[in-house]
Amino acid sequence: MAPKLSYAHQQFNVEQLQIYVNTIDPSAMAAAYHYVHLKCDKPFNRFELIKLGKVDWAYEYRFYVNGNKLVMHNDHNNQTHAEFSLKDLSCR
Repeated sequence: MAPKLSYAHQQFNVEQLQIYVNTIDPSAMAAAYHYVHLKCDKPFNRFELIKLGKVDWAYEYRFYVNGNKLVMHNDHNNQTHAEFSLKDLSCR
């Protein structure tokens, strides 16, 4: 069965940030995980992805900004799943 592309590639708008998440799920062969990026628009309808980190898989999640950190909240267990520093991070 083919993976759902809408889940494998997700984009979130958090305050003034565009967050792109690429989910890698090799099924029974290995553990699933998410690559989290800051998406920066570029001229001519292009973009740049700045990698924020790789985190373990979470079924349902959302993002919010707390101070200078981007927080990935796991809605399934109602806990913080990961935090990414936004200090000195911006689209060029």
